[in-house]
Amino acid sequence: MTNPVESWILNHTWFDICGLQGGFTLGKREQQCNYYIRRTVGRDKIVVILVHGGVDSVICAALFHKALLQGDDSSRVQAIYIDNGFLRKDE
Repeated sequence: MTNPVESWILNHTWFDICGLQGGFTLGKREQQCNYYIRRTVGRDKIVVILVHGGVDSVICAALFHKALLQGDDSSRVQAIYIDNGFLRKDE
């Protein structure tokens, strides 16, 4: 928990000075990502995503899969695992 002074400083900086708005939710961000992916890829293209086991590439592949899934057809997104040699031992 932040104290009232810290809270005021953060709110003043983010909202008053930077002009940010407080309506951010993960659901809204996911909707924005889905819209952007659909608009950019179009309806007839296949996407190839290279996944190396890190969080960023796996989340990206999952977002693309969810945005481009059409009925039971999940073939528009092809995720290919790349072993880059930098994973932890035994992973």
